[in-house]
Amino acid sequence: IPGTLAVAAGGTVNLTFAARLPAGLYPLLTCGAFAGEGFADWTLAVSGDAPVGDVTLIQSAGTLSVRIASLGTILLLQ
Repeated sequence: IPGTLAVAAGGTVNLTFAARLPAGLYPLLTCGAFAGEGFADWTLAVSGDAPVGDVTLIQSAGTLSVRIASLGTILLLQ
């Protein structure tokens, strides 16, 4: 989506998995920028063949992604 994307202050992203995906970071949408807080106060609802482990929304400057972390995955943040 070119330009700035404005979304409601809160809501739910509904994600239905057709197949079980491996751990990774998967972009859902990209734009020039998010207006205000973007998706910061949104929740994620998953259904279908959802992966085992944590599934979380990740917002960066102009991308909304979903991160899938396998059970037992150790994340080292510096």
